[in-house]
Amino acid sequence: MLCCNLGDDRVTPLTAHQFHTIRRRISQLEPMQEGGDLSLATLESIGVPAPLREQMLSLLERDSALQWYLRGAERHFVSVLTRLDEDYPAWMEEKLSRNAPPLLFSLGNTALLRTPCVSLVGSRNLQKDNLLFAERIGMLAAKEGYTLVSGGADGADSVAQEACLRHGGKVIVFLPDKLTDRKERENVLYLSEEGYDVPFSAQRALNRNRLIHAAGEITFVAQCTENHGGSWRGSVENLHNRWSPVYVYDDGSTHARALMNHGAEPIDLPQSIRQLQSEISLFSL
Repeated sequence: MLCCNLGDDRVTPLTAHQFHTIRRRISQLEPMQEGGDLSLATLESIGVPAPLREQMLSLLERDSALQWYLRGAERHFVSVLTRLDEDYPAWMEEKLSRNAPPLLFSLGNTALLRTPCVSLVGSRNLQKDNLLFAERIGMLAAKEGYTLVSGGADGADSVAQEACLRHGGKVIVFLPDKLTDRKERENVLYLSEEGYDVPFSAQRALNRNRLIHAAGEITFVAQCTENHGGSWRGSVENLHNRWSPVYVYDDGSTHARALMNHGAEPIDLPQSIRQLQSEISLFSL
C-alpha cells in the first residue's frame, strides 16, 4: 500500500528511497514500538515530516483498493514479490541500498533471481557487428549456465534474449511498461517495479536500468551513443556506483571509446563468459 498506487493514477506512493529511509528509522525503535501499528505518533517520533506522515497514513487506508488490485494480479497470473519474501534477491539491497525496489510484480519463475546472471544492454538500432556481439553474449549465457538479464527493448536486448532462449537458456526482463501486455513464456521472468498495469514512460525506462546493471555479475554493452539514451546513462551510472563490471564491445566508434574513458573495459567477441569472469576475479585479488 505504501509503494504502489494500486491502479489509481491520482495516488502518489512512496519512492524506494523514502521507504528504505523510514524503514531504517523504524528498525531503530525499541522492539515493543517496532512491532506496533504505524501510527501518527510513531511517524512523528522518528522524524517523518508532517506532509509525508499524512501521505503515508492516507496510503495505508486503502484496504479495499489493495484487495481489488491483488485480485487483478491473480487474474493475469502476476505475483507480488516483496523484500520479506525468500525469493527477493539479496543483491538488490546489497548493491542498491535505499534505491532497492520495496516490491516487484512478476510473471514467471522468480527463482531465476537466485541464479548466476549476466546483463546485456545496448542501442535499438544495431550495426551488424554489434548485433553479432549481442547474439554471442546471449548464446554464451545459455551454454555456460547464466541467466541473461535485459530490459526487453528492441535491438540489443531482444537480439541477445532470443539468442539465449534459442540455445536453451533463461532470461530475466525488467520491463518499463505493462506487465499485463506480456504472456507467460517458458524460461522467461518478467518483472515490473511500480505495478503490473503501469504504462511505459521514459522515466520508468531509465529507472529500471539500475536493476538490469545490478543484477549481472558482468554487464555487457553491445552498442551505445555518447551522452544519449538509456544504454549510455545506465552504464555510466553503473560505473559510478560499481554495481557490476562493465564491458563494452570495442567497435572502434567514438561512443565506445567515450564509455571506456568512464571506466568501461573494451572487449571483442568473447569465447567464454566464465573465463572472463575468472580473469576479473583473479585481477581483483
